[in-house]
Amino acid sequence: MRFRESGTLSALLVTLCLLSSGAGSAIDSPAASAGIHDLSVIKIVDRDGDGAYSDFKLVVRGDTSCYGCNDEDDSDIEPRIRISVVDENENQEQIIEDVSATNDYSGTFDVLTSTARAELTSGRIQIQVTLIDRDVVFHEEIDEQAIVVVYEPRSDDVNRAPTASIHVPKSSLQVGRDVAFDGSESTDPEGQSLTYNWDFNGDGSFETTGKQASWTFNSPGEHKIRLQVVDKWGAEDVSTTTVTVHRDSDGDGLTDQRESELGTEAGTPDTDNDGIPDGKEVDRGWNPLASDTDEDGLSDGEEDERGLDPASADTDGDRIPDRDELNGKTDPLASDTDTDGLDDGDELDAGTDPVVSDTDGDGLKDGDELAADANPLSPDSDSDGIRDGPEVEQGLAPASADTDGDGLNDPVELNQTATNPTLMDTDEDGIDDGTEIELRLDPLSRDTDKDGIGDGSELEQELNPAKADTDDDGVNDGLELEEGLDPTVADSDSDGLNDGIELESGTAPLSSDTDDDGVSDGIEVEQKMNPQDPDSDGDYLRDDMDPAPTNVVIPFGAVLVGLVFLGIAKRIYV
Repeated sequence: MRFRESGTLSALLVTLCLLSSGAGSAIDSPAASAGIHDLSVIKIVDRDGDGAYSDFKLVVRGDTSCYGCNDEDDSDIEPRIRISVVDENENQEQIIEDVSATNDYSGTFDVLTSTARAELTSGRIQIQVTLIDRDVVFHEEIDEQAIVVVYEPRSDDVNRAPTASIHVPKSSLQVGRDVAFDGSESTDPEGQSLTYNWDFNGDGSFETTGKQASWTFNSPGEHKIRLQVVDKWGAEDVSTTTVTVHRDSDGDGLTDQRESELGTEAGTPDTDNDGIPDGKEVDRGWNPLASDTDEDGLSDGEEDERGLDPASADTDGDRIPDRDELNGKTDPLASDTDTDGLDDGDELDAGTDPVVSDTDGDGLKDGDELAADANPLSPDSDSDGIRDGPEVEQGLAPASADTDGDGLNDPVELNQTATNPTLMDTDEDGIDDGTEIELRLDPLSRDTDKDGIGDGSELEQELNPAKADTDDDGVNDGLELEEGLDPTVADSDSDGLNDGIELESGTAPLSSDTDDDGVSDGIEVEQKMNPQDPDSDGDYLRDDMDPAPTNVVIPFGAVLVGLVFLGIAKRIYV
């Protein structure tokens, strides 16, 4: 009984049936205690609820004690467990043979799931378990038991036959030429490997094997082809097809019938005498009746020999005919002969040399120049005195004399101002380099006059970025801003004193009357008073009330005080 691989288990209705008399009764053996003490099934599943079971495992428990068993020096004499399946037709398949068993042995076996599925006959089958003493003297069966089950195959447990399929070449079959046939599209429902047998001569026997096979037909006409595919269990299928084989009298790859249809000569392999057999021309889509299919002035044979396309006047698609390219300098197989990024036809349109990658010799390929909007015919496209190649190397624009647009040409920045020709504002002060040069500022310094204020900020505040002290008051613009002064006005408090003088003399440049004596600081300085003392002459009279704020001849204040005291004394005396 053969076993094979397939899908899920068959439905099995399990009933125990001990073939030996009594549970675990032993056949005569040297050790009466040895035997199969328990035989059962587990994991029984009723898939559809009809009382039929599937997916079970066999459990074997027993004692394998026996005379001469478990010899440590020779494992071959240990007792063994043998399991086999027998159907009603007495087909027997040994599933597990000679599994080593030990004292107090127990084991669980997948009977059908662990092996290839069997093509069992529907009905009662028994799973038989035998304990064998492999002792060198006895070699006896110690015990034997079995479980009887009812087997009911399901559709996915039946080995289904494969399907044969023959693939015939699309090209015409010709006498005397090998024809390749392919059977790889044949299939097997269970995915088993297949054996392929071919019958090409129609005698009923198979001459060739293999998934692919070739055959040479020696006569024209119809021929019957058979392919037989067989799976590992012997199930088979045969596919038959009929092919028509034609004669090719001139051996040009076209059958005589096909040549008649095309108008070519069946007795001449090269009808148009272009050096290419008619069959090859037809296969490639060329005209077997015209020696120059594309009418480019080159015969098909010459084009084929040179690797050109006889069906295209411009093989490389560069808009220059193959013949012109052969007669000129360009390569008809390369659309860009000089690999400069421009097709040969485009170069002719642009006036550049299609075989020289850098027509103007400026260090840039013609294609790169066009991509950069430069002139591939001029080594200095922007006429700035720097060749296009070096400009690109330095990150400059070869098509613009002023790459950064700051008003300074690139060579001026490189050679004179030392500014960066790729940055509009080299010192990042908010003023482009050209404007700084125009204003006589330093384009390399953010604060040309070193007054602590960036040039851009000074322009925004209407200060002079080239002059540290815009208002000429003796105080630089940065300090004036720190002190809250107006750097555009020399006398911030309008007291007649420049801010610098006030800071130097100690007066407040933001207060016109530092000592609050009613006299502005400018007048006090002009009249030689002390702008920081409300009583410049110390006569106890504030400067604005003192008729002689700088003269201390009679301390008028003291006189007034004396008179006051005199009046008080007189009153007391009277």
